[in-house]
Amino acid sequence: MNSLRLLPVSTASLLLGTLLFLPASLAGSLASSLAYPSNPPHPRLAQAQPQQMPVLGVVKSRENASQWQAITERLDASGLAYQVIDWRDVQRSADFGDVTVLFLPNLATISSDQLLGLQAWLNRGGGLIVSGAVGSQSSAGVQNALRSLLGAYWATDLSQPQSILPLQLASQRWVRQVEADNMAGSITGGVLVPTSLASQPVAVWNQAETAQSGVSNSAAVVVTQKTTFLGWRWGDASASLSEFDQSWLRAAVSRFGNLSPLLAAPVSRPVRATAPAPVAVSPAPTRPRPAQPAPAASQ
Repeated sequence: MNSLRLLPVSTASLLLGTLLFLPASLAGSLASSLAYPSNPPHPRLAQAQPQQMPVLGVVKSRENASQWQAITERLDASGLAYQVIDWRDVQRSADFGDVTVLFLPNLATISSDQLLGLQAWLNRGGGLIVSGAVGSQSSAGVQNALRSLLGAYWATDLSQPQSILPLQLASQRWVRQVEADNMAGSITGGVLVPTSLASQPVAVWNQAETAQSGVSNSAAVVVTQKTTFLGWRWGDASASLSEFDQSWLRAAVSRFGNLSPLLAAPVSRPVRATAPAPVAVSPAPTRPRPAQPAPAASQ
């Protein structure tokens, strides 16, 4: 009797046989899934993390000490969390701590060391907001450096209070956060002059009012990628209304809302004193001794 010989059966043959004996509906579904395998399941999306709020630091100095009560009242009313930085304690980048957005309200004096620390802090990824005639009482070298750093400078005071007109710029949508009701009033400020191609005015003084004083298209707010320059003395009750200041500061801080954590400040290591290398000293040359006379022969 001949023994049965089992032939090797491929996986494809088994699948084909299975399809022949399945109901039409199930066979069609199985064939479709085999012919067009579904995409691998998308990895589960992580829950959306809340946007990290910037850490706001507000500088207190002797120049804004007389306005400090009004400044703090407006800061508290704005709803922004902030920490106070004593300007006298700032000499280097690390003195700003974990602050990601720094606000300098009406700071007239900046030393060269403070300027270097501010530049280093910006290079680490910080965002800067200033108001008033910043650095106007500093040395000429610091003032020139500030013009480059801020992208603008305070050229002159306006002769009379005027209103501000925000510009509708697609690249500066944060300006739209300033409430329209806070634009109606007039404030006392100054003309800002942009200093580079990277400087962009986002608000101007009312042309109808500035034309009477001989100034047209004068900038009231100028920004760069890392800085926002407000052309009035923020927190000065005689210059602007509280709601106006609050609205502009909230909008200015919001444009830095996507800042990454700052890079760590470089740590200066003390230079270790090393002992001087020993100096090879050549031995002093020896003088040859004079030859001793031979003793006389005895007779």
